[in-house]
Formats: sequence, C-alpha cells, structure tokens
Amino acid sequence: LADAKHAAIPWGADWSLPIEALANSGADAIYLANPNAPSGTFVPPSDVAKLAEAFEGLLLVDEAYVDFAMDNCLSLVNHHANVLVTRSFSKAYSLAGLRFGYAVGNAAVIAEMMKVKDSYNCDAIAAIAAAAAMEDREYAARSWEHVRNERERLTVELRQLGFTVLPSQANFIFAACPDGNGRELYLGLKQQGILVRHFDQAGLADKVRITIGTSQENNALLGGIKAMTSAERAA
Repeated sequence: LADAKHAAIPWGADWSLPIEALANSGADAIYLANPNAPSGTFVPPSDVAKLAEAFEGLLLVDEAYVDFAMDNCLSLVNHHANVLVTRSFSKAYSLAGLRFGYAVGNAAVIAEMMKVKDSYNCDAIAAIAAAAAMEDREYAARSWEHVRNERERLTVELRQLGFTVLPSQANFIFAACPDGNGRELYLGLKQQGILVRHFDQAGLADKVRITIGTSQENNALLGGIKAMTSAERAA
C-alpha cells in the first residue's frame, strides 16, 4: 500500500504476542488482527497495552471479529496515543458487501487519516444499512451468543475426536487433524457438501478453519467427520 515496505513477524509457538520482537522491529507501524485470523486466538488487552508502551510507532488493532470475543482493546485508546482500533460491519453484522467500518483513536491520528481519505468513502446506502444494523442490537447479541455457545460445543466435540483446537474468540475455530492431513479432511468433507477452509502452506497444512454455523450445520460437520473416520477404520 503506497509503496510501503512490510515484514512479517511470527507469533510465538503458543500463539502468544512476540512483544519484544515487535517493539524492536524498527517499523513505523504494527498491524495486529485481534482476534487473529485464521487462528481465532485473542491477545489480552493487557498484553496489547505492553506492546503499545514498548513501541514508538502506530499500533493498529484490527478488531473485525471482536463482537464474537469476550473482551476488546477499545479502552486502550484512552491511555495510549499510538493505538488505533478499527472495526468492521462485514463479520458480526453480515454486511460484507457494503464495506462499512470505522476507526477509533487519538484525535491527532484521526486528523491525519482525514487528510488522505477519499471524499466519498462511504455511500448513503451503506450508512443507512449500518445504522439500521446497530439499532437491532438485541438480535445481534443473540446471534453472537449463539456463535459463542456453538463454538464451545464444537471445540469440545472436536477435541473428543482427537483434534487439537486452539482457543478461539472469533466466529470460527482452527483445528489440527489427528492424522496431520488437513487437505484430506477438507476434500473428504467437500465430497459430502461441507466446506471448510484449508491452508496449504508451511505450519498450517495439518489444520482446517471451520466457520461456526447453525446447530444443524455444525451437527452435519461432526457427522461428516465421523463418517470419514468410520470409513478409514473399515478400510
């Protein structure tokens, strides 16, 4: 973006935030997705605050999935001038096609953003739809609670089936397959009309990302996995 140079700094082995490595990276800005994708893991605000204190540049915290989490980093804006929190209506409000979101940060940071934003960066239809979505908070809250409950249920049942499941605070879970073959599980479920996400790259190939659906959809997923397991045993 704008010819900016970027560098990736890996998470800790336990998906912990590498505060020292980030703080000493020499970067002008850090982008932190929290909850993270595709792992769904969440960095506690206390750890994000430590990074904000140790880092001299801008710390952008992307909270696209935060409505499915139990905590957030919004309060850090009041205590750290270098923290900018962004949120989206694409995930929890199901308005992905409208591309509507917002940022919360120090007045000086927001002022710099206003200098470079497009003149018509948000159309009227998107604004009206976003306002309507925010008015129906009761329905949204019920939907998010359903995701949390089903996320916990799926996590427990997948672990019972031998999967290693990372603790998630998003609307999906990241699970390592018992046999280490994420692609085989992905293809086997696809043949049954069930789609999960597989990442064919180093460190992730043994895992699949599973979006939390309705109770019926989640039951179908579990049934599909059990059917594959039974077929393997029979063979």
